[in-house]
Amino acid sequence: MRNAYGIAAALAALLVGSSGSVLADPVADFYKDKKIRWVLPVNPGGTVSLYGTTVAKHMEKYIPGHPNIIHEYRTGSGGVVAANYV
Repeated sequence: MRNAYGIAAALAALLVGSSGSVLADPVADFYKDKKIRWVLPVNPGGTVSLYGTTVAKHMEKYIPGHPNIIHEYRTGSGGVVAANYV
């Protein structure tokens, strides 16, 4: 009887482990071949621009579907122009 529980547990683990790779990921399908606009309220070349670019490159790797992130610089009025654009 004890061996039967071990076999049942192994089969359950096998089924649970293999079902994840068979199912499609709807989030990855949504973001695949898409472009995300990354609006930065500063001029290119500054420190904040460098931080924004670094975060965007990091996000490209970890968003499912790996969309392209396009940087847009909307300067003016201390970020109000970028906020109104968004």
